[in-house]
Amino acid sequence: MRASNPQNCFVQIKIHLLPTICKKKMCLRFIVSREYCSEAQVKRTWLLISHYATNFRDEIKRRRALPIKAQA
Repeated sequence: MRASNPQNCFVQIKIHLLPTICKKKMCLRFIVSREYCSEAQVKRTWLLISHYATNFRDEIKRRRALPIKAQA
């Protein structure tokens, strides 16, 4: 456990591609650790995630006409 430091924000963004579980849909799962983060930093991180998620969705739409289930 790291000591809480308001100067630092540890935001971890992990993108997991799960080819075996959703072969044709290419599922994305984002894990964000909000510890030590200010509201603005968390918001910025989610905007970044949304941007990448949209890019993946657009790319998949071009390749396949399959719906993608959003994961909360």
